[in-house]
Amino acid sequence: MRTTSSTLSSLSTLEPLNAFLKQQQLGEPNIPFYQHHHDLQHHQRPDQHQQPPPQVVGERIDETGFTQSIAVSQLLLDTQSPYQRIQVFQAAKPYFGKLLVLDGVLQLAEGDAAAYNEMLAHVALLQHPNPQRVLVIGGGDGHVVTEVLKHPTVTHVDHVDLDETVIRVCQEWFPQWAYRNNPRVQLHITDGAAYCRNYATTLQQQEQEQQEQQQGQSHNQTSNSASSSLSSSSLLLDYYDVIIQDSSDPWTTSDGGRPLPSSVLYTPEHMQNVYQMLDPDHGIFVFQAEMLQIPSDLQGVALWRQSALKAGFTRSRYGSISIGSYPTGQIGFLLCEKTRLLLPLEKDSQILAQDDEEEEEESSNMNTSTTSFAAPMAAPSNHRFLYYEKGNNKNEKIRNPTMTRNRVYPQEEPDDDDDMTKRMSSIQERFRALPTKYYHPALQTAAFVLPLWAHQAIYGDDSEENAY
Repeated sequence: MRTTSSTLSSLSTLEPLNAFLKQQQLGEPNIPFYQHHHDLQHHQRPDQHQQPPPQVVGERIDETGFTQSIAVSQLLLDTQSPYQRIQVFQAAKPYFGKLLVLDGVLQLAEGDAAAYNEMLAHVALLQHPNPQRVLVIGGGDGHVVTEVLKHPTVTHVDHVDLDETVIRVCQEWFPQWAYRNNPRVQLHITDGAAYCRNYATTLQQQEQEQQEQQQGQSHNQTSNSASSSLSSSSLLLDYYDVIIQDSSDPWTTSDGGRPLPSSVLYTPEHMQNVYQMLDPDHGIFVFQAEMLQIPSDLQGVALWRQSALKAGFTRSRYGSISIGSYPTGQIGFLLCEKTRLLLPLEKDSQILAQDDEEEEEESSNMNTSTTSFAAPMAAPSNHRFLYYEKGNNKNEKIRNPTMTRNRVYPQEEPDDDDDMTKRMSSIQERFRALPTKYYHPALQTAAFVLPLWAHQAIYGDDSEENAY
């Protein structure tokens, strides 16, 4: 497995991009543009001046025959890293701006990159009641990390990416997402899967040591070097509250036929490691989960969701994003939760529907369908944290999660209206501090509502409460 051990803590001290590429002896081959396969002259009137087809970048989905492309005016950069080809194009029209292409696959366009990156960051962070420690895997362009840093509760971000060249290229050509010298961010140039595997192993060792100490066992009984180094270290690892995985296409293979580095980030082993790294009480994992209208992608979504549930997550849901620069105009993510934190709409449709039989009898005359639509407007915003379910037992309802791991969480609804206002911690309130272009609070639930055929393909016979 390819791993680089170096760690970058201050990006401002690095040499310029051109010097770095020269030092790495990475050439810039004169690779021609991708050419549009349509005969555009067929659509012109006979008396019009004949123009050559525009130069474009795009993707063709062989299994569906779908092709999508964006006209470009200039190739700004074309280089090769140890892992992949990196290209930066200027779109022919201002709408899309500059384009980042890795191994021939479009990663982002300036014009609509906010759709994907805002959703990947804000849905997960706002689903968590108090996110402080965040891990971002991939996302060398820095956009997801930039969105994470908009949350004032976040105190530390570990950013792990394999390809240092991508990071440097994006600092040069997409400076709006560079987070240079931010004291809350630590950048690690290493393999994301290896980082998670080592982190999870170290956490297990720490827990084992703590258990032995509580049982009165001596550290002398533990002779292996890993435990010894852990015992003497004052900087013990801590759980993450949210882990965001912004990886490239796991299905695509490089020109040499070998799987791309991101493929290891979708294995059951990696899902298990991520689960162990997350806070036991409110840990959330979100990762890029491809497109609904590509059959192999849709099969992958169902497979990855099952891997997440087998790893221990109590709920894994597919959220959809509308984004014009990606094939079929759509991409999605899987949001995996250790503990089911329910929104007002979810509380009405799931928790109230599963109340005790006595409560159901008392409210038998209630029109539950009408209530579920009215609840988001009528319910106090701190209802978001009043109820949650832990574990796979649907009847295990836990209320008033006041404090976990020295983290203060909102309590049950108080009787006094003034106290309720003071303690209110809602998505709407936190959203007001977030400058966004695509995300808004309605998408916290609406993004997970899918067409029937997609819902059935992903969730199968699972009850709807596991999907919404």
